[in-house]
Amino acid sequence: MRFIQLFGITSIISMIIFSCAPRNSGIEESNEQGGIVITWKLETNFATEKGGHKAWFKIHNLKDEPLGDSGWELYWNMAPRTVKQETIDGPVTIEWINGDFYRMKPVAGFKLEPDQEIQITYYGLGSMIKESDAPLGLYIVYYDDDGKETRRVAVHDYSIEPFTTPEQINRSKDDKEPIPDPAWRFEQNQNVDLTDENKLLRVIPSPANIELASEVIVLTSDYAVYYSTNLEDEAKLLASDLKELLGEDVEIIKEAEAGPDRILLRVVEEYDPESYVLSISPKGIVIEGGDAAGLFYGTRSLLAMLPVEAYQTPKKKLELNVAIIKDGPAFGYRGFHLDVARNFNSKETVLKLLDVMAFYKLNKLHLHLTEDEAWRIEIEELPELTEIGGFRGHTLDDARYLQPAYGSGPEPDPDNSYGSGYYSREDYKEILRFATARHIEVIPEIN
Repeated sequence: MRFIQLFGITSIISMIIFSCAPRNSGIEESNEQGGIVITWKLETNFATEKGGHKAWFKIHNLKDEPLGDSGWELYWNMAPRTVKQETIDGPVTIEWINGDFYRMKPVAGFKLEPDQEIQITYYGLGSMIKESDAPLGLYIVYYDDDGKETRRVAVHDYSIEPFTTPEQINRSKDDKEPIPDPAWRFEQNQNVDLTDENKLLRVIPSPANIELASEVIVLTSDYAVYYSTNLEDEAKLLASDLKELLGEDVEIIKEAEAGPDRILLRVVEEYDPESYVLSISPKGIVIEGGDAAGLFYGTRSLLAMLPVEAYQTPKKKLELNVAIIKDGPAFGYRGFHLDVARNFNSKETVLKLLDVMAFYKLNKLHLHLTEDEAWRIEIEELPELTEIGGFRGHTLDDARYLQPAYGSGPEPDPDNSYGSGYYSREDYKEILRFATARHIEVIPEIN
């Protein structure tokens, strides 16, 4: 996922979505390699007394034929910055098309013979302080003599010169922040003290209260999960998680009595909502919650207490410290914001994220499903929203799909680009069921 941030929202929007499939652009994307090599470099953000940046493209032709002053155009995505046409040093024009979409076109006099290179320098407004500001997703579109598009070639041999100097990293000459190079990072780390491993807690976020003993018990598949009324889903999920760690099935039994070789799950109404008490002792393991959600968070803390090695390779015997953990949330809204509109993430990725969120006891997934750059849910009555809006590829009219963005490239192919894809109706139902089982509310945003 490329753009993720913590976020809060109070409104809930319910949406139902349909299915998706890859689209063919109608133009074959060429797999040719070693044809064109391009390098981009930011020279400075202090190009003039009033600021602005200076940068260049270097194009190296490794093809057997020359690049002339027609028959090709170079496209890319870039953090929107106005290019000053009058400053371009080279026989090309650089055009802003829309959003973060740019194009370079040759003009009369351009000719790049085989094994030759040309440097095209230009000035632009604003600063560019990191590689993600630079041109991304470069590709060349070739045309025949009649101006008809013949093929698209992604520029695989593309590199961005590193940002290392103050005039590359700072926005202005007044910036005095140090450049975070290896020497600076080494100096900062001199102030770090290593914490004694025995003082580290496996449970994150840190519980409100924990009493940890040196005595251990051994958890095996002989333990069964016992549960009281209305906790079958939590019991099944815990048993499934333990099977992954122990490598063997764990039985679940509907009974509310504690005892040795038992993991008892029960609700205690006197506890606050979402709070829990986890007790681990030779007499058994008991998890009590103020409600089903609190009980579930107690099971996550139990899993966190297990040895890390079990998450790498299942082990039939797992040592657990005798302990009592009491906890409850400090905040009612514990959210995560995932933007799948700008950069799509598969259903499988979302399910994995939900599992990680549950482990850290987050309870809201804010799913940003639509933006200028894509529509990720299909509405049965409005199929064009995803038939066109669910895909990005080379286009100048958005008739078949949307234009590239964030370096998504020339082809509307969900398997090879974060620019294309959406959730089917059944995918979305699965996401909701998966989230509900982990006491996470999915908040879909239609922007």
